[in-house]
Formats: sequence, C-alpha cells, structure tokens
Amino acid sequence: MDTDIKKLLFVQQRLQILHLGKHYGEFTDSYLYAWERGVYPFFDGTDGSVDKKPHELYQDLFRISEGEVEFIIKRFNKAYDDNEKLTFYGLEDELHVYSHSTSGWTRGKLLRISRYLFLEEEYDKSFWNKLTENGSCPAEAHSIRKEFIRESDIYFY
Repeated sequence: MDTDIKKLLFVQQRLQILHLGKHYGEFTDSYLYAWERGVYPFFDGTDGSVDKKPHELYQDLFRISEGEVEFIIKRFNKAYDDNEKLTFYGLEDELHVYSHSTSGWTRGKLLRISRYLFLEEEYDKSFWNKLTENGSCPAEAHSIRKEFIRESDIYFY
C-alpha cells in the first residue's frame, strides 16, 4: 500500500511541477524536461545541507535512474576531455543498445539523457555537433539540440 501511495504522490508532484513550469515560468527547462520525460534530474540534487528538492523524494520512481544519467555524464565527460569524436551510433554500439535485453540500454534512454544534458547546457556546441552529425546518428537524435518551448513541449499525460 505504501508503494501505491508514493506512486500517486509522485504523479501529483509531477503534474504540479509541469503546471508551474508551463504556466508560471518556474524551474529550468532541463528540470521540467526531466520530470516530463522521466529522467532523473541529476544536476538538481542537494547534499543534505538544505531541504531536498521534490525529485529527491521520488528517486526510485523515475524511468531513467540517477545511476544511468550519471553513467552517461561520465562517458560524455571522458569523450569531451579527450576530444573524442563520439557519435550517437558509436555510443549505441558501445552500450550494446540492440541487445538491450542484456545491457538495459535503449535508444530512447540515450536520447532522453542526451536531451536533458543538452538542456543543462553541458558541453559545447562542437561536442553536440559531433554526437548528432548527419550519418552518424538516427534522425531522432537531431531533436536533442532543438529549442525547448514550454508551451508545446510539456505534455500532461
């Protein structure tokens, strides 16, 4: 029963955050996107010295976990620091996306985490250009870099 109540509170919290973001300009675009798409908002965590943010109370209910986001951040940091020409298809191959029954990674997860990191304004334009270069990524990866428009990009489902 406690799990069901927590899930219901999570849904209510999600709707409140999205409503406040869409209609009252609250929160950053990356934070709203994370809540809207189920990506754990890694960069918005606290260290316990201040009140927790809403997502920290529901860490286990995000579809894309904190650990998965952190893993991609570390991989992107390495590629960025080493000036590696990391492509989206290369990342999929590395993580065995097409055998996701064993790896747990899917194209959708990679797209959502990448979009979250783009909206966080992590890495520079050349990094994102390499990752989403024509011919080196699926067509849907081009949406990683599109402008976030609260009025049309936030859905209440």
